[in-house]
Amino acid sequence: MGKLVIVDDCLAPARFIYLDYSGPDPFGISKKIAGMLKRFFGVSSAGISETNFNWDNSGDPITFYFTWWVQRSYGSSLMRIDIKVQGARGKTKNVGNFTMELRGKIVTKFGYKTSLLKSLWWIYAYLFYNRRRRNYVDICRDYLQRFRREIADHYNLKAREG
Repeated sequence: MGKLVIVDDCLAPARFIYLDYSGPDPFGISKKIAGMLKRFFGVSSAGISETNFNWDNSGDPITFYFTWWVQRSYGSSLMRIDIKVQGARGKTKNVGNFTMELRGKIVTKFGYKTSLLKSLWWIYAYLFYNRRRRNYVDICRDYLQRFRREIADHYNLKAREG
């Protein structure tokens, strides 16, 4: 059985959105942001995961690194947003900085058993599903831009594209 996988980048031609923070309690701000992901993206607990939590307090400043993903299903397609936070804070004073990286993609998967089914799917995709997939990419881009605006306005982060 074969599998066809199509991945669309939501932020093309830029691949990432970056948010920079500098000020008091950078670790606390990044954890508050993580707490609002489920509500903002409208997903259940199964649609969000913290995949990395690294904390190094052996030196000064203390460094931290977190990653999360958020997934939301749209029929045959899946929206996946990856969030990465990397920063540092001082040991004596709780002041520091972090950079947040946002990336989104739409993944469409189709399994087929014969080349005839694969051909039929390509015809269906060309005539109907590609427009729908394009709509999913626009929804994903809109989510990322609204998230950037809300985080930047609420926590006074500086946005940059990359």
